Amino acid sequence: MTTANRTDDPDQLMNAWRRDGFVHVPSILPPDTVKRMRSAVDELAERKRREVTEGPLSDQGEASVRIKNVIAATDAFDELVFHPRVMPVLERFLGTDFRLLSSEAFTRHPSEDFLLGFHTDGGPLLQRVIPGPQSNAIQAKVQFFLTHADQPGQGRLIMVCGSHQQVPKEALPNCYVAEANDQVAEGRLPDSAVEIPARAGDITVHTHSTWHAVGPNLQGGIRRSVILRYGQSWCVPHDHVTLGPEVLDRFPRERQRMLGYLGDSADPAASYKPAL
Repeated sequence: MTTANRTDDPDQLMNAWRRDGFVHVPSILPPDTVKRMRSAVDELAERKRREVTEGPLSDQGEASVRIKNVIAATDAFDELVFHPRVMPVLERFLGTDFRLLSSEAFTRHPSEDFLLGFHTDGGPLLQRVIPGPQSNAIQAKVQFFLTHADQPGQGRLIMVCGSHQQVPKEALPNCYVAEANDQVAEGRLPDSAVEIPARAGDITVHTHSTWHAVGPNLQGGIRRSVILRYGQSWCVPHDHVTLGPEVLDRFPRERQRMLGYLGDSADPAASYKPAL
């Protein structure tokens, strides 16, 4: 197992991104913000438990609660969307014209099994699109950790270093990576896998093609996080069609393009031509 890259140095971040397909940036959120947002996640999870009387609370197994499009459900996470320490990181990876594609909150509960197997993001076709060594990313997913997951058995995020440059041998509809999950079934991780020792307030950022998973939560606690997915401005959102004015009006007009608003009578080409 390799060692996680953990840095906030801009040059090291770029080198790690191109080499490994992900970065781990420490101490983005202060403790008071973490505490407030952790309570907001718990409130959303409890609301979902009351609303969903039958069936699972997540498409990721019984030990997870997944709340999609949280930006439409609450303003509790608004400050994350354009966080001043996260935007410069995303601009280095995506360029300067990108948008929010999804916003999710998770609670990960105790489980002896992997909470989520190795997979890629963005669908089976995008799984077979590999970023070039000098190209901007198509998508980037930011995970804000709201509880510590820096010890083994805490439902840690697991990345396979360099996998963003590797197309899985088999194309599966759910984007799982069979060769990595076969090794998990044998009781081991891929040779280049690393468990991210994230602490509350840290973030990770990874590209769409990076193989990643969530390990077992054996410690009895609940791991909470918020995940924001960004992509090039022409990408289609993952958990909404459009965001209504009740959401857009919470943000400055100059930021609304990054929330998918191109104007009431925008040229269709404006999705990829910022000047229109």
